[in-house]
Amino acid sequence: MARPVRPASVAGSGQYGGWLLVVIIFVLPMLALTCVWIASTLVALVDRTPATAAGSWGPHTLFRALFVDHDEPVGGWPPPPPTAVLVLAAIVFVVLIVVPFTYVARKWNHRPSADAPSRSLAAARDASAMTRATVAARAKALRPVSLVDCPANKLPANEIGVAMGALNTAKGPTLFASWEDVITAIMAPRAFKTTGLAIPAILNAPKGSAVVATSNKYDLLTDTSWARTGARVWVFDPQQIAHTPQDFWWNPLANVRTVEAAKRMAGHFVFEDEARRGEIWAPGAKALLISLLLAAAYGDYPITQVYSWLASRASATPIEILRANGQHIVADALAALQNDPEETAGGFYITARTGCQWMEDPLITRWVTPGHADDQFNPRSFITNGETLYLLSKDSGGGAAPLVAALADQVLHRGVAHAEASGGRLDIPMLVILDEAANVAPIFDLPALYSHFGSRGISVMTILQSQAQGEKVWGKNGFDALWTASTVKMIGAGMDDGAFAERISKLIGDHDVETQTMSYSQGKRTVSTTTRRQRILPAEKVRELPRGYAIGWTTGMKPAMIHLLPSYRSEHAEHIATHGAAMRAEIAARAQAKDTDIDLRNSQTVR
Repeated sequence: MARPVRPASVAGSGQYGGWLLVVIIFVLPMLALTCVWIASTLVALVDRTPATAAGSWGPHTLFRALFVDHDEPVGGWPPPPPTAVLVLAAIVFVVLIVVPFTYVARKWNHRPSADAPSRSLAAARDASAMTRATVAARAKALRPVSLVDCPANKLPANEIGVAMGALNTAKGPTLFASWEDVITAIMAPRAFKTTGLAIPAILNAPKGSAVVATSNKYDLLTDTSWARTGARVWVFDPQQIAHTPQDFWWNPLANVRTVEAAKRMAGHFVFEDEARRGEIWAPGAKALLISLLLAAAYGDYPITQVYSWLASRASATPIEILRANGQHIVADALAALQNDPEETAGGFYITARTGCQWMEDPLITRWVTPGHADDQFNPRSFITNGETLYLLSKDSGGGAAPLVAALADQVLHRGVAHAEASGGRLDIPMLVILDEAANVAPIFDLPALYSHFGSRGISVMTILQSQAQGEKVWGKNGFDALWTASTVKMIGAGMDDGAFAERISKLIGDHDVETQTMSYSQGKRTVSTTTRRQRILPAEKVRELPRGYAIGWTTGMKPAMIHLLPSYRSEHAEHIATHGAAMRAEIAARAQAKDTDIDLRNSQTVR
């Protein structure tokens, strides 16, 4: 009768039991006696007690000296006190025998089984596409000007690429995304997506690079802004997440002089939801906004004027402005829309006003209208000067997310334009970290543009909590396009979507697993081996990834287990703790001052 046995590669396999018995019965006692002799000799030397010259030592002499003739020296056996011998022998035995044996045994017991994922996930040789040497050589080719004088093997880590983590363990080789990669990471909250990916990427950005970072919390700002020295740091905080005093404003219409530019701006305010595709309201509202945004730009109005026109419905002013600036077709389209039946036109206007709801909040609009700060943000100089922009927004409906998306999008397109004017690529790459991208910065056509950014020297990292979150913003086809265009993919802990976990499991692939069976016939043992195909990482194992780990891969590479390297354990930890704590204290003080002011005003009102 055949019965299954563990593969030979598994620790504790039965075929090694006989050898283990031999070691226990014969080898270990001999080693123990040898340790006793070594100990007695050392004690004798310390006590300056000469050993008996007659005879030579061996196991039998050791045994006699230890257990029979305590007081009589035996040939080759020194006569030190037995207690000292035994104590020192125990120490020698532990150091020379027990410790090495325990180490080997632990290593043997921790060998992965034949069906363990680690046997088929990427080892160091399989992950060469993301290793330091490969990515450094690629950096030299992609950055011929800024890295011309530095050999590839001497490049600092921040000039090589974006560090993604260490292979398998914290002590494994660091894996990098290159400066032509675009990255998508899907990780649940508290899975180290900010501390393990976003913050380290910013702290290790190339010297002189422009950096854009989005977040719905202020930890990205507090833990990284201290490192962004040498050029201006801009904090766009219209919803006062970090209670940042306003020291600049941005004009969304500054670069809106074409229908295409107006179309891009309108796309952030009115989403054509995939679930409602086929309906007329979103496309009609978007067409309406294109006309009004273009008219406001030509008329040198602030963007809030658009909301006033939406409220008045039949204003002739935007049509007149468009005609005066040669935009006759757009003017005619606006006039025709205004003349649509009441029900149709009303639906367009209501949908457009809903998309521009943020314009009702003066605390938000002050950041995009003149008169509240002297400095004006300029995307062009931002790129050339290697500055830093933090975009903060709450992920609640009707908030500043459309505005944040519009600003991030404008900076990205300014980067593309600058790259095209520089020969096709930015020599010093621009780093864009879209943390909580679906909530904070939902750039409407990000999937269509994704691969294009990498070819222009713009390294974009999009961080999402789940597949569903991405599909909610970009639709199923849009998310699939984003995922497919990502040259580096990361899946972290907390994957709670069974269907997506199954998709990732299939993507990781299968491996061959050998199973041995043993049978007895006529007193003879026969071992046979069969091979079966099995998922490297089943869906349930994808969902059970521990915090601090991720499965990651790039094009043409086996998936690898990546140990994330959180910023608070890096060489920057001390600076993060010091500067971060100071900045958080400042934020708390500003928040408390505002709260006190509100209480004071409320009390005065009551009186």
